[in-house]
Amino acid sequence: MKIQTNDFRRKLYRTICLGLEISLCLLMAVGYSFGETLEQAWEIAIRENNQLKAKQQIVAAADAGQDAAHAARMPKVTNATSYTVLSSRPEYELDFSPALHAAEERFPDLAPLIQQLPTAVDLPVGNQSFMVSTTQAILPIYTGGKITSLIDQAQARAEQARYDAHIDLLDLKMGVTENYLLVLRLNRIVQVLHETQNELAEHVQHTESLVKKGVITENIHLAAQVSKAEIDQQILQAEQGFDLSKSAYNRYLARPLNTPVNLEPMGLQPLSGDLEIQTQLALENRPELKALASKAVESEAKSREYRSERLPNMAVAGGYTYLENDSLAENNYASASVCMVWTPIDGGVSRSKERAAMHQMTAVNRMRDEARSGIELQVRQAWLNEREARGRLEVARTAVTQATRNLEIVRKQFEEGVSPHSDYLQSVSLKTQADVNFTNALCDAILASFKLKRATGMI
Repeated sequence: MKIQTNDFRRKLYRTICLGLEISLCLLMAVGYSFGETLEQAWEIAIRENNQLKAKQQIVAAADAGQDAAHAARMPKVTNATSYTVLSSRPEYELDFSPALHAAEERFPDLAPLIQQLPTAVDLPVGNQSFMVSTTQAILPIYTGGKITSLIDQAQARAEQARYDAHIDLLDLKMGVTENYLLVLRLNRIVQVLHETQNELAEHVQHTESLVKKGVITENIHLAAQVSKAEIDQQILQAEQGFDLSKSAYNRYLARPLNTPVNLEPMGLQPLSGDLEIQTQLALENRPELKALASKAVESEAKSREYRSERLPNMAVAGGYTYLENDSLAENNYASASVCMVWTPIDGGVSRSKERAAMHQMTAVNRMRDEARSGIELQVRQAWLNEREARGRLEVARTAVTQATRNLEIVRKQFEEGVSPHSDYLQSVSLKTQADVNFTNALCDAILASFKLKRATGMI
């Protein structure tokens, strides 16, 4: 009974393993059957794009600069140590001559003894070689607003770096979208041309059989072959363009250019709202305007920095000094200081710099007004293009229906000998052109919606 139980367990284990292997294979097959979506392409491009990575490093550098500006408010500890060797030991010469002369005049009896005394004595002041070490902690207590203005400048630069990175992100997503749609567009055009090629191949075979039966003349068969050869050439050109579009798409995603591309088809985006709403969204979200606003803030803060150069700067300092000197009773000294530096007159340098910063701020504000007007125009143009593309799409869809019906009628009439072969070839050409026009109109309509989103900064 125990042996049967073990056999059963082994069989159950093999069955479970086999089921897991089959499930894994099915999951892999299903995973590879799906194409790459636009959102996945965006994610890959954002992760792999070198220019965006560079902008992220610039943002990190700006954030580090902002931290450095804030750290200027903290105490600063410095140490200065030196070891000095002099050419000779410093000494002080003490002259007793005047005192000795006065003593001789006052005490003539002691003159012989006084004359034997030295007239001068050299006393050491310091060592010939010595070390001096000073450690100080300095805390600014008033800088005329300079530290605050430097913090504001660093913060404005960090915001500019983030907005510039956002601009590159929007441009990258728009570039990926354009190449994504280009691949889909050319893929569909190649399919349309292959469908036309198959249609004309059947027509060539049909005309060949009719020539053999003596129903039509040979020139009709030759005309059919010429039409098919023309489509063959168009297919070669379209396939080359399709291959180049896939290479350009792979480049955006930082992949080898010959990587196979399998994309999910895209549908129409919902039609955007009123023009006023889209314009307001653009003015609120476009990073270009925010970057210029941050630049104006930086210029204004820089003018305050230059103004602070004419105001007093005060700091407190505490320190410790070690002075190596055998002539001193004490070599260690503590110190406390209140320091002030004031340059009320600098020849007009700071005032000129302040005026230059204010002119720069005015110029940036003018640039922002100009950019605002340009963005409003971009939104209006993209909004109108979206409407125009939707209108062309409806016309192209109707033309495809009409061209398909026309081809069916002419094909039947040609087979019955009612319609000449030139009408049939023309109807095939009209059907091909209608399909191509519909593909272009559909891709243009989808792309117009994304361009409007880019214009509003919402892509």
